[in-house]
Amino acid sequence: MATQSYHHLLEVFQELSNGNGHIIHVMGAPGTGKSINIYSAIKELELNVYEVKLILPSSDINSKDVFRLMMESIREDLKLSPSEDILSYLGNFDAVLFADQFHDSQLIFEDKVGFSQWTDYKGFQSLNFYLICIYEYLKHKNGFKDINMVLQTAWRVRRGGKKRIFSLIWV
Repeated sequence: MATQSYHHLLEVFQELSNGNGHIIHVMGAPGTGKSINIYSAIKELELNVYEVKLILPSSDINSKDVFRLMMESIREDLKLSPSEDILSYLGNFDAVLFADQFHDSQLIFEDKVGFSQWTDYKGFQSLNFYLICIYEYLKHKNGFKDINMVLQTAWRVRRGGKKRIFSLIWV
């Protein structure tokens, strides 16, 4: 049975094939159905989506290296030469998805680290990665005008030895 959240997400995703420059952020606590809703909506609407993959060699790398590895992964995955513009190529998709294969690649490759593990290990230092992303977005804003992005996030903060979870689903 489809939930109200799914119907809302489906309605928002319908705009992806008609417009560009949208950023959709799906947030929620682990286990709230973010992934199943995202992948089901993509399938139902038959969207042409590129899912970003990120495989990190260890938890002990800095934010600049994580960003560099993300860009290298996209370039390699799409078989783009160093001279080809990534943003122009990504504009050919209905959306670029940052979800399970980005956050939890450790579940696919046992000897590697996923973004979620890295952020857990780095804690507040991982905010530098987001600052780099914001900087690059602003620097290349014209290149992003033709790209729709879908971001999935389960935000957790460790406080007093316990993980605190933001339990909001926001589309």
